[in-house]
Amino acid sequence: MKRIAQILLFFFISGSFILPGKVYSQSKADSLKRILATTKSAYNKTSILYELALDAFQEKFFSQAASYANQSLDMAIQEDIKVLQAKNLFLMGKMEIQEKNHEKGLQYFLRSSKLFETLKDTTHLILVYEQVGDAYYTLNALEKAVEYYEKTVTLALAADIPVRNKWFEKTALTLSESGQYGQSIHYFRQWLQFVPEEQSEYLKIRIYSGMADNYIHNNQPEEALTSYHHIYNLFDQLKDTMALSVVANNMGFLYLDLNEDEKALASFRESLQLGLKAKIGTVELSKLYSNIGICYQNLKDFDNSIIYLRLALKTLENLEEYREKARLENLLATLFFNTGDLYNAEVYSRNSIESAKKANALELLSVCYHMYSRILREGNDPVSALEYYEKYLSLRDSILLEKRIEEQKLIQRIDALEKSEEELKLRLADEQLKDLALKQFRLEAEKRERELELLRSEKELEESEKDRLQQSLEIARQKHEAELRENELKRLEQEKEIQDLLLKQKEAEEKERQKEIALLESEKERQLLELEKQAEAKKRAQWMFALSSVIVVLILIGLVITRKKNTILAKQKVEIEEKNSDLEQKNEEITTQSERIIVQKDLIEKKNEEITASIHYARRIQNAVLPSVKMLHEYLSDYFILFKPKDIVSGDFYWAAAKNNKLIITAADCTGHGVPGAFMSLLGMSFLNEIVLKHDTFEADKILNDLRKEVIQSLKQSGREDEAKDGMDMALCVIDKERRKLQFAGANNPMYLIRKGELEKIKADRMPIGIHFRSDHPFTKQEFEIKGGETVYIFSDGFADQFGGDEGRKLKYKPFQELLSSIHSKSMKEQKEYLDYFFENWRGHLEQIDDVLVIGIKI
Repeated sequence: MKRIAQILLFFFISGSFILPGKVYSQSKADSLKRILATTKSAYNKTSILYELALDAFQEKFFSQAASYANQSLDMAIQEDIKVLQAKNLFLMGKMEIQEKNHEKGLQYFLRSSKLFETLKDTTHLILVYEQVGDAYYTLNALEKAVEYYEKTVTLALAADIPVRNKWFEKTALTLSESGQYGQSIHYFRQWLQFVPEEQSEYLKIRIYSGMADNYIHNNQPEEALTSYHHIYNLFDQLKDTMALSVVANNMGFLYLDLNEDEKALASFRESLQLGLKAKIGTVELSKLYSNIGICYQNLKDFDNSIIYLRLALKTLENLEEYREKARLENLLATLFFNTGDLYNAEVYSRNSIESAKKANALELLSVCYHMYSRILREGNDPVSALEYYEKYLSLRDSILLEKRIEEQKLIQRIDALEKSEEELKLRLADEQLKDLALKQFRLEAEKRERELELLRSEKELEESEKDRLQQSLEIARQKHEAELRENELKRLEQEKEIQDLLLKQKEAEEKERQKEIALLESEKERQLLELEKQAEAKKRAQWMFALSSVIVVLILIGLVITRKKNTILAKQKVEIEEKNSDLEQKNEEITTQSERIIVQKDLIEKKNEEITASIHYARRIQNAVLPSVKMLHEYLSDYFILFKPKDIVSGDFYWAAAKNNKLIITAADCTGHGVPGAFMSLLGMSFLNEIVLKHDTFEADKILNDLRKEVIQSLKQSGREDEAKDGMDMALCVIDKERRKLQFAGANNPMYLIRKGELEKIKADRMPIGIHFRSDHPFTKQEFEIKGGETVYIFSDGFADQFGGDEGRKLKYKPFQELLSSIHSKSMKEQKEYLDYFFENWRGHLEQIDDVLVIGIKI
């Protein structure tokens, strides 16, 4: 099912660009430079240099801005002017962001924020925090971005500064993007409280849209519907028919989530009527038809479902919307397959594969391969079915691998940013200590300078008394000379006024003469224009004659070309007849090859049976080495193990051992699944037996450290880029009932601990059991006191990563946590049965994508 469309317009974080042809006004800069040349105050010079930098930056002259800012920063540090240090660092950070150097810009912003924090300058600090959040957002470090956006809002509210819409919006949307939907809803609600009643309806629509989107992600469809009713009423006031169509469509999807198919159908029909009235685009119209078709499918009205899905496909007939065509064709193939019409199912499935290839939609292509494989298997063509199933597996695994690589890269970049921020904070603290020492040294130097100044002033006072009388005589003489100069100036001013009157008289005479010249020139221009018009008419007639000649020539050339084409077509007809005879001969060869393929098919089926038998025997071996139920019953009073291998053998495994009144139990997820994963699981269980039972290692972190060494050595991993990164993710618990302690250590996989009805996520280290860039880091041990009544869950990623539901989307960890919280009070047997039922119901007709392992223990 298509994901619900969002009305919300997301904000974008971007820099400025230099406009072509922009002329830099030098008036302000020249004025500042003149003041800079005359001022002697260090503070004034630093301030003027900052103003020059700011002015150049605003005018997009970034190299000049950087030069002035660096000079200003150096002087501010030398004179210990912290406010100008902070402002210059902030400006330099904005310059780096302008040049797309986000990490370097972030360093400047963080240094600036520390200074503004010292100065308690809330107004500037809010602006810096916002820029830090923007930089982290651009670098995809969403949790850090949220941290600084929340600081921005908190500071503004505490200081009673008017909270801007963009601060709430950035905080709420980034929380949503990072999966913290509940917190995002909280900020949208808080934002709504600050919006006046008379505020623009479009702003309220953005807020309600954001809330609806988070409610959908948080599996709260009823609350999402309430938000959409508000949105519908606001668009109704605005008479926006197009938007009302979109809202009705989204409400239809929510009714589908609530299994209210009749209401969903009514909403989609309303959306279609409004859309036709608003003249929506062809693609949007096709999607509305397909939504109605899905509703009819849910209502078991397959005839109407096929009609509307075909109508949706026909609407896109002349468009290159290959992704949407592939989706619709696959839906029709599934519908025909479920109703037993294998012929139409095969036709539409083949078409969906071709459309998905044209769209380069790899995930959709893997789904289409899987559907086609099922159709071929049902149509009694197991060889082709196996071929397309292998294509599906290969494509799906490569997509999952790419996603995991991208996730790993993101984790590494976020770790590097966090480390960089911590290092910067330590360096700034060290610089502050150095500044304090330097300030103390300057105070002592200034004290000595003042003492020397006092001695000099006493000596100068004696000498000044001698000079005072002489200076009095000199002042009297200068006063007399000044009076003489003043009289001379008055005389010169009178002479200047007379000369000005004479000049004005001459200017008036000159203006009269210029008027006469202008009249003569205008008459001359009129005559020239008349001559130009006559020449233009003559030229136009010449062009018309030339154009007629060209048209005649083109007609003659066209007749010649047509005659040549007829000759070529006659030759091609003869060649086609010759090729037809060749094709008949090739058909006979194809018939012979078909007989050979049938023989090869029988051979493949026999081989497949032998391989399957071998794998079934391997499952018996794997089951034999898993911990015995008897041993677990002796130590645990209430527990369950939900173990669902994807294939015959599993890459997930559980292992347990009891010794010295301690129980060690683990849930592990090896690289891959099926036979390769099973080999890794046997290797892991063998090493755990040796580490725990032979070497008597009972510390959770030491067990993982020793296991990692054994895996790296046995697989001969050296960290080269071309070698396989095989290994395993693991959650390991050590339960010591005698000391009433619970230890936990994890490699990528966390543990969930429920106490007094509250679920707490115990995080694992972000590294696997195997070669990794953090292989030299030891694993972390976390220890908890057992008070009684706690429930512990450890698991692999198979349950949360399963695709299913009405929309065919991934379950994810947040709903998985809510599911465990809702059933934790039941008995372990009931929990296992409910989890198994929920998983199969969620998966529906979709393929299980990975091994599933969930272990629950009541302590």
